[in-house]
Amino acid sequence: MNTPQLSRDEAIRRIGQLGGQYDPDSTPGLMDQLQICESIAESTPVNPEDWDGKTILNLRRGKEENGSVNGSVNDIGKRQENSEETQRKLEAIMGLTKCNYRTSPKTLAMLLQTIFISYEAHDGHWLYLAQHYTPKSINSVIHQMTKAHSGGWVTIKNPASYFTDVLKRYHPIRKKK
Repeated sequence: MNTPQLSRDEAIRRIGQLGGQYDPDSTPGLMDQLQICESIAESTPVNPEDWDGKTILNLRRGKEENGSVNGSVNDIGKRQENSEETQRKLEAIMGLTKCNYRTSPKTLAMLLQTIFISYEAHDGHWLYLAQHYTPKSINSVIHQMTKAHSGGWVTIKNPASYFTDVLKRYHPIRKKK
């Protein structure tokens, strides 16, 4: 899994936020110290009566709801997906890269539906997009989304609607001959 690495300064800042203090001479490394601080902060009981305790409980509750993997205030939601579904999506993306102007719109629609299976769409939505947009433009939007996601640049709540919006906004509808 390709996860973005924290900078040294960011890790030290997070340790300070969690109430710890970075010790460069300590045997555990910087990231280990950060993990220790995060686990202590998560397992420490809080008083729900005082203001700090309420804030901590709200942060923990929000973290549990969106499935975030770090304890920062700037949490990023992470969807829960099973590995089999992820593998099918990756295969569908690879299948899209092999498509060209001769590829059937039904094939394109099936691949798009596989990629965005977790999200609701109107009947015929993917077929409409496959009929009106070239595989090159579809691939370019998928590539842009994948690049943005793996780089951690954007958090997209509904990738299916984002894909449709970007496709319609930046790529012209192909003309029928």
